[in-house]
Amino acid sequence: MSNYKEMSKKQWKVTSQNGIPTNEEIQTGCLQRIADATELMATNFLKLQSENEYLRGRNQRLYEENDRVKRSANSYKGKYNRLKNQK
Repeated sequence: MSNYKEMSKKQWKVTSQNGIPTNEEIQTGCLQRIADATELMATNFLKLQSENEYLRGRNQRLYEENDRVKRSANSYKGKYNRLKNQK
């Protein structure tokens, strides 16, 4: 007899004598397939969470770099104006 999960994916190979799968066999196969689908969804969710965390960190670093470049540009502009006004 194959396992119930495989049986739920294929045409039923009934083990009961009358040729009809029992309600318990059908429920067991369905529950195992639901569990597999849930595990797959959890894997995808964890992947999305880690990608989101990475992108948030990258976004924060880009904002910090942008602020640093703005301050640097303002500093150079101030130095340029001071040197220009000295003449």
